[in-house]
Amino acid sequence: MKTSPLAIAIGLSLFLTACTTASLRPDTTELQSELAEISPAARLPSGTGSVDLTAPLTPERAVQVAFANNPQVRAALARLDAIQAERVQAGLISNPMGSLMALRPEGGGRFQLEVGLMQSLYDVFARSRRVAVADAEAQRREAEVLSELVTLAQDTRSALVQAWFAEQALALERQRLAVDVEASRFTQRQAAQGAVSSREQLAQQAAVASQAHAVSVAELDLATARSRLARMLGLSSATGVILPAELATPELANLQTPEWQAWAAQHRPEGRLAQAQIETARAQRTANRGALRATQPSAGVAGMRESDGMAFQGLAIQITLPVFDTGQARRALADAQVAEAEHQAEAVQRRISLDVEQALATVVIAQEAAAHAEHHLRLQRQLEELAGRTYQNGIGDRGEFRQATRNRLMAVQDDLTARQRLWTSLLELESASAREEGTATTPP
Repeated sequence: MKTSPLAIAIGLSLFLTACTTASLRPDTTELQSELAEISPAARLPSGTGSVDLTAPLTPERAVQVAFANNPQVRAALARLDAIQAERVQAGLISNPMGSLMALRPEGGGRFQLEVGLMQSLYDVFARSRRVAVADAEAQRREAEVLSELVTLAQDTRSALVQAWFAEQALALERQRLAVDVEASRFTQRQAAQGAVSSREQLAQQAAVASQAHAVSVAELDLATARSRLARMLGLSSATGVILPAELATPELANLQTPEWQAWAAQHRPEGRLAQAQIETARAQRTANRGALRATQPSAGVAGMRESDGMAFQGLAIQITLPVFDTGQARRALADAQVAEAEHQAEAVQRRISLDVEQALATVVIAQEAAAHAEHHLRLQRQLEELAGRTYQNGIGDRGEFRQATRNRLMAVQDDLTARQRLWTSLLELESASAREEGTATTPP
């Protein structure tokens, strides 16, 4: 049985087309560039180097440690490998199907042979559509990976800030405990001299017990915050985490809402994801339309040798007859999915704009509150210094000096709370605008 040159050419072209593949290793350059625009300190891991935790962490350095050490980053990069492999798979042509049938006449004799080799033409001509769908799906999943990495960077910064304020809160509660313990000892000495009643002594001891409980609660909060930070850093223990001695609050030089909204609309991963979903829906709609999708033709070569020795050879064609399934439901479904993706994208853009507006308003209020708390703290420190000098000169009472110290510690707590709220509002602005303020204070 001879094979025609046309069949050989068709088979060779299909073979070369099916064997043409791209690299299975994804290029992370674009992902790194997009990630750096949102979180400048984030760097995708390139090796297995050790992480140095001997120096105190800053918000930027904490992000660097997290991206170098947290296994979730490498898990996200592994998903990129899978995405690239799926894109390559989408460009491959399905394998041809061969058939062989041998029939022997009843009573004996030569076998009747039927041989066929079929290749789906739908797979060949719809390859570009499959590749377009795979590319759009890859863009969507890459946007999901970017969103996960950005969330890791933002959560790491937030965990460091929360741990630092928890440590400061514990130090403040211990100072309060020291003041109450000193007051209790002084009351005990006065009670021994009969200067104060037992009721006052018991009241002071109760105050010490209450403050000791507050110290324990603060220790628990700090342990929880350090554990959360260690989890973000990818560590198995929080003992090696060193918090910074100071945590400067970023100052925003530009609070113009339209500029922040424009930056967020361009860089928020949610916006990119919503746009990728639109492209995916459109590509799937294109792939599900047309005569090729309805008929799904196949072509190939066929040969037959009958029992009497007569042989036949030629071309074979198969098509699906669109009698019952005309594709109308598929087209309607694809149109509905495109419309849904477009409306979802519009909702995301509106939510991004509102998130930025709310975050900026919160930052402005938090800045004013922090300024008032700082001014109040300065005044209370002056009052404490004045009460201390008065007591040393023998004019004032020790109780007045101790009360001034307590008032100063309350002002420290108010200042700490105001600064923490300001940091929290700044972190929310970072999340809403997709821009970290530790490196740059204004969007370009």
